[in-house]
Amino acid sequence: MSGERNMTVTSGAAQGSILGPDLWNILYDNLLRIQMPEEVTVVGYADDIAVLISVRDIDAAQLKLNQAMRKIESWMQRHGLSLALHKTEIVILTKRRIETTTAGHDRETYLKTRSES
Repeated sequence: MSGERNMTVTSGAAQGSILGPDLWNILYDNLLRIQMPEEVTVVGYADDIAVLISVRDIDAAQLKLNQAMRKIESWMQRHGLSLALHKTEIVILTKRRIETTTAGHDRETYLKTRSES
């Protein structure tokens, strides 16, 4: 096949494309600059984002995470995007033993804890 060829792109950038990283940087730069609650930082890593929260107790972590996720979800909706909740993970780093933690999303709470059985 030779000559000019036109294609309609309906969403995203092809994985491995030359422009993919630049398009991600252009779009997500504003997300990474959203004002977050104290002790919360949003960072970009490859083609993902991570929310880093540095607090001493799980209740404070849940509150900060809920606040951050509301801001992120609002930004995503304004830009016609959505979170891949099935790919979302929560990792808690601590020296202390805490209750088993599960990720959840019910439009109100993004992090729920439950007692170990």
